[in-house]
Amino acid sequence: MRWLAGSGMVTVDADAREQDSEQRRVKDILSEIAKPWPKKMLQGYFATLAIRIELGGTDLRSVRLAMRAAANLLNFCSLEEGALPTQKMIAQFWRSSPGQVASVTGFINYLNVHHNLQLTSRPDAGWLRKAKKDKAERELVDLLKERPREEHFEIRWVVKGLAYFHNVRRAKRIALAYRPRSYEGVAGFDVDHESETLWIPSADGYKRGTRVSS
Repeated sequence: MRWLAGSGMVTVDADAREQDSEQRRVKDILSEIAKPWPKKMLQGYFATLAIRIELGGTDLRSVRLAMRAAANLLNFCSLEEGALPTQKMIAQFWRSSPGQVASVTGFINYLNVHHNLQLTSRPDAGWLRKAKKDKAERELVDLLKERPREEHFEIRWVVKGLAYFHNVRRAKRIALAYRPRSYEGVAGFDVDHESETLWIPSADGYKRGTRVSS
């Protein structure tokens, strides 16, 4: 089929192919929950989302992201039969995966409606900023502990450094340009990001509490 499409003999609908791919991903998410009780909750949530798709209120990609976050929360909680997520569990999940706070909000709202709960579905902005900062620092410190340092350590450090020091999330390695530069006696890198040049300390120059300037 790929050869035929490349030859022009068969036209592949890109949208249909993407839809098919998203459907497979959603199916995979549904199948990864093994325990019957949390699986039932996830299936119920999917049924609600499927109705929204039919009504034109969302699309498959958004459903897949919501399902991914819901499955991650259920795996994190490791619920026994009949048990439901508590606010403490959700706060711990937010802290461990602050990037999924927005995506999991719909599932928490679903739990509130369908299981008569009163869970807070989203933390306040200040709490979330701190959670993201704390996670970024944990990842930075984990890199420092890496011995021996694995391949591409430097670029991984730059990506994590951008997240921690400048709140630049999901920087793409392939698009980053950086060069060594010391700042106030601390070894580091100037990193070109969009229209800015941002400075971060190197792994050898970093100390907890290091202050940076762009």
